[in-house]
Amino acid sequence: MKRVLLRVDFNFPFEYKIQRTLPTITNLLKRGAAVVLITHLDTEGAAVMLEKGLSTKKNAMHLDVLANALKIHYPSLLLVRGLVGEPPKDFFIKHKNRLILLDNLRLDKREERNDHRFAKSLSKWGDYYINEAFANSHRQHASIVSLPMLLPHDIG
Repeated sequence: MKRVLLRVDFNFPFEYKIQRTLPTITNLLKRGAAVVLITHLDTEGAAVMLEKGLSTKKNAMHLDVLANALKIHYPSLLLVRGLVGEPPKDFFIKHKNRLILLDNLRLDKREERNDHRFAKSLSKWGDYYINEAFANSHRQHASIVSLPMLLPHDIG
């Protein structure tokens, strides 16, 4: 099973933006890929959002919209909460056939600094990288610039 890191733009209005990425998500799932969605929410107060669990709540709303749009249920969707590091050993064996959404990338300040070590830890989540976050492609962030240098990549 190949793992695809799909950089999406699920910032506001996220219902609309999720709908725009469904063809790519659906295509990857039909092909048997393990799909790991990576996105951001606005930076303002990211540390406070993490501390109060607000980022997770907003990403939980993404899960609701995704579940409705894809007609799948929560056992098939998983939100990895908090700061993103490398996936735990056997993560993909335990969570086979699930759509994964990593928490807000901007919770980690290294995202906006285009930190290569952060991109390297993100790269452990996938075998391939696809950029579907076209509105963010001008940003010099780790998930946009450095991550595609570490994995075979394409656009959605």
